[in-house]
Order: sequence, then structure tokens, then C-alpha cells
Amino acid sequence: MRKALVDPEIDNTDKLVIRVNQLIDQGLITH
Repeated sequence: MRKALVDPEIDNTDKLVIRVNQLIDQGLITH
């Protein structure tokens, strides 16, 4: 998908989103 675009900023954003999603899945963050 977007991984075809070698853009460090996009990549860092994706990693941040994935990290936040992992924390939410672990129940460490509640909305």
C-alpha cells in the first residue's frame, strides 16, 4: 500500500499509529 512510498515522515507516522493501537489493545489507553 503506502509502503511503496519511501517517505520517512509517513513511515514514522505509521509506526506511531501502530504503537498507539498496540497500547489501546493492551488496555493501557482508554478513550
